[in-house]
Parts: sequence; structure tokens; C-alpha cells
Amino acid sequence: MDTSVRGAWGKTICLRLSGRDYETLSVLARFHRSTVPKLIRNALPRVIERYRVLQALDRRLDEAPGGRRRR
Repeated sequence: MDTSVRGAWGKTICLRLSGRDYETLSVLARFHRSTVPKLIRNALPRVIERYRVLQALDRRLDEAPGGRRRR
């Protein structure tokens, strides 16, 4: 699992999970650069959980009778 930071000082933090961008977090608060890794460590479990929940909802919508169909 690779976490990358793009920009600093209130810009976007991009979390990479197995090489793909699943979630970007907008950092609204101003913070010192040294706090960025800590911020990512604290946010990562929530981001992963949120992604899984969104994926599950997406699947349910696709599988529902009369739901969305891909292609």
C-alpha cells in the first residue's frame, strides 16, 4: 500500500492503494508539512472503509432488478 502526498499547505492529498487512486482528500486546514504523514496515517483506515462501503453500494445498485446496467 503506497500513500503519496501531492502539494502541501491545504492542497490535495492523494492516497494510493495498490497503485490506483481510490480517494482524494481535500485538506482544508492549514498544517505544517511534518504533520502530513501523520494525517495520512490517521485518515487511511477511514478512507479504505469508505471506499469499500461505496463499492458495495455500487454493486448493489448494479445487481438490483431494474437497477443500473453497465454497457
